[in-house]
Amino acid sequence: FMYQALLHSAKTSLNTLKKRIGSRKGTSILTASQRPFFDVDVQLIPPNVLLSPSLDEIQKCINESAKAVLACYKKIKDWGYFALPEEERFDHTFFVRITKDIELVKVALLLTGCIQGIRNTVAEYLDSFKKYDWLWKMDKDENYDKFAKTEPSLETYEAKLAYFGSIEKEIGGVSSIHIIGALSLNTKHLKTHLREDCHKWTLKYSEKLHTRAKAELDVMTEYNRVTMGKLSRKVEDLDSLGFMMQVLKEVREKESSIDIDIDPIMDMYHMLECHLPSGFMEKEEIDNKTVLRSNWKKLVAQSLARTDELSKTQIGFKDGLTKDIAEFKVDVQTFQDDFTHNGPLVKGLAPMDAVDRLSRFKEELRIRKRKFDLYHGGEILFALPHQEYPGLEKVTKDVKLASLLFDLYVDVIRSINEWKLNTWESAAANVSDMSDIIESYAGRFKKLPGKLRDYESFAALRKEIEDFQTILPLLAELSKDSIKARHWDEVMKICNTTFEVVGNPELKLQTLLEADLVSAKDEIEEI
Repeated sequence: FMYQALLHSAKTSLNTLKKRIGSRKGTSILTASQRPFFDVDVQLIPPNVLLSPSLDEIQKCINESAKAVLACYKKIKDWGYFALPEEERFDHTFFVRITKDIELVKVALLLTGCIQGIRNTVAEYLDSFKKYDWLWKMDKDENYDKFAKTEPSLETYEAKLAYFGSIEKEIGGVSSIHIIGALSLNTKHLKTHLREDCHKWTLKYSEKLHTRAKAELDVMTEYNRVTMGKLSRKVEDLDSLGFMMQVLKEVREKESSIDIDIDPIMDMYHMLECHLPSGFMEKEEIDNKTVLRSNWKKLVAQSLARTDELSKTQIGFKDGLTKDIAEFKVDVQTFQDDFTHNGPLVKGLAPMDAVDRLSRFKEELRIRKRKFDLYHGGEILFALPHQEYPGLEKVTKDVKLASLLFDLYVDVIRSINEWKLNTWESAAANVSDMSDIIESYAGRFKKLPGKLRDYESFAALRKEIEDFQTILPLLAELSKDSIKARHWDEVMKICNTTFEVVGNPELKLQTLLEADLVSAKDEIEEI
């Protein structure tokens, strides 16, 4: 009877355990009085969604429980062996007899595989979260860059942010507890993690949109501030009147399209307020957004006020303009006469004197061109016929012509004077560079207009270039390592001069040029 009672208790215990944690076809419907036997967390352990503890760990726990139940019978002695000596009775317990029962063994084996039946169901449930794996697998910056390259409209932005919002809402709708067999799967932490990831995607796109919105807001705010400052300026002369009229014209043109500028900014901020938590804007930004439209209305009102003001004062400016134009015509004729008789193109003038005169007339021409532009703008402003100034056009062409000649002359003389101050050692090492520069000057000289050939400066410039083109090959020959002291002695004898080359690092190139090597070119080449 003792064995039967113990066997019955073992079977009852294991069957109760099996019934409590067993499942049919993966999912069991538990009665209201029953709760799942195991509480399991569903966790995101990138790159996968996993259970904690895992199914293998749960199965191991069940196996250990069954072993613990059966191990109890190792402590109950089998009374059928009391006739044996005490030391032999110790090894005889009911455990051996009970574990040989076929039905008990079947139950124990079923327990060791009871979780196997729900593995597929659990796997399918975990796979249901794969549709969200882009939240943690995809790179947010890289995806936004691709999105930005498409130059998205505000509607596209809105659709993208709404999509993230729908995903976050969908995740929130997932049941926090999902029962499969004896497992109670808790998704609370997983849902929190997924919603945080989804919120990060929303923030990434919202932050970029915020940057764009703020930049456009700052541009519009700055435009209002700067333009209001311009409208506040005093109109004291024709120049300031033209400036003010241009500002008023700009405001009128912008007024027709202002909604195209302001509405998108407001739409972006409305969108951001729907998808971002409060406090994402600083106080200054909030103030700028709030007063954007009202500041524009103030700007328009100020422009209308200035327009009315100018309509009353412009008659005086018009009369002044007419008088100034008449005086300017006389001044231009005097300026042309002065240029003809005292300008840089007067024949017989030394080149450097011509350079000085050219500089003076360039400055005077700039002053008169500025007056021309001012009066021309006034004529447009008051719808007056445009005046012609042929004398000014003639001087402009002549100054441009003279500049071609004398700018080149100044470049050549400056380069030659700089080279003269170089030591012979430095000049000898840079003969090739000097040749390139002189050749570039020669190329510019050949392109000069033919009408300049009659001027003395043209001939002087040609001589400077050709003389240096002639002497450079001589300098190249004299800079060779094969030239010794005796060669220099012969050069000095031919040129009837003296200078110390060997052992004299301070010798300047100017000394050699003053020796008039060009006139003795053939004799020096024979050395």
